[in-house]
Amino acid sequence: MRAWKYRRTSTEDQGLSLATQDEKIDAFCKLRDWPIIGSSHDEDTGKTTKRNGYNAAMDRMDEWDAF
Repeated sequence: MRAWKYRRTSTEDQGLSLATQDEKIDAFCKLRDWPIIGSSHDEDTGKTTKRNGYNAAMDRMDEWDAF
């Protein structure tokens, strides 16, 4: 499995900084021996899929198996 690391800026009440999300995703993939073949992040709202980082991942979805 090849993974794409996607993070989104959380609100303060959600409490997951980009650094925390990085740590969790990296650990998850490492446990499964999944290489992370790309990454992106967004600071925009989750209400829409019109986000640059999300779209970057979707544009390359033939390269990864897990998102």
